[in-house]
Amino acid sequence: MQSISYFVAGVFVLWLVGSVVAGIQHSAFENGEFRRAIGVSRFWSDFGLRGEAVEASALEYLGYFRSARALQKKSPRPIYPESCNARMCLEISAGDYQAVMREAEQVGVWPARDETVGAEWDLNRVNASEALYNLGRWDEAEAVMDGLTPAPRMFPIVAAGSINQRCWIFCHVGRGSDAFELHKSAVREDLPPLFFAEHHFTRALILLELKRFDESAAELDTAESVARRVTSKRNLIYMRARLAMARGDLDAAEALYRLGARHRYKGQGGEALLAWGDCLSKLSRPDDARTAWELCIRRDPQSASASTARDRCADLLVQNTRYT
Repeated sequence: MQSISYFVAGVFVLWLVGSVVAGIQHSAFENGEFRRAIGVSRFWSDFGLRGEAVEASALEYLGYFRSARALQKKSPRPIYPESCNARMCLEISAGDYQAVMREAEQVGVWPARDETVGAEWDLNRVNASEALYNLGRWDEAEAVMDGLTPAPRMFPIVAAGSINQRCWIFCHVGRGSDAFELHKSAVREDLPPLFFAEHHFTRALILLELKRFDESAAELDTAESVARRVTSKRNLIYMRARLAMARGDLDAAEALYRLGARHRYKGQGGEALLAWGDCLSKLSRPDDARTAWELCIRRDPQSASASTARDRCADLLVQNTRYT
């Protein structure tokens, strides 16, 4: 009987220690202390308490998405919303949008949602929409969110995420005014603090599309004050470049695009690299423009931007051939 008591006590202590370790790791992660979260996970790995899911996300947010994917592939692939969401986010960061589509189809999230699984799957639909956006399938990117759980039952993060995603789609297809009206209903605090910058990026983009450049710049300043993830910090540079280009300051835009391209975070970014090439082309620097477009193709090969960059390079080759 005493041995049973010791066993139960041992199990309880192990559970308690595991809970404390998980709490420390999650706290570090939520505070943007990604290296600390990774350190906690690896320190306790010998005791069977490695928090692989959080460690993979921390690696992703530091820009090490290849290491994050490698760790994630070692882990089991349970089919539940949080696990699917983590995998989709990491696949998007790696620019593997087709993998997101396969994931969504395998778990029944897209194109049709099973009404019995509940609203927790909605965030995965938003992720599928982001992948479709990057693939250049903008009508589908909007349509995939039509099946989201209606308000007020919608999760706050889904409400905020879907609004921001729709606004990016609207801006891309020239519906800046619609995006402006829609974004009025977005609540920044519905997002995790790690994603506050993306709320301000969206509003900055809308204001840029409406040619309210000073207000757009102010939003980017606010985004800078709350940006924690390395991808957010890189994308901030690209957003400032986009604003400079919209204002007609091509030299400033080119310098910012170049700075963003050299940033240690190399994931995605095809849209910005394509724009960098276009900027260089307008500055009558065709060889440099081709280099930027080729970089777009290498870094974000599945994106619609890469497809456009391939066309730009082909057109440039034809022009060079014509005049030689």
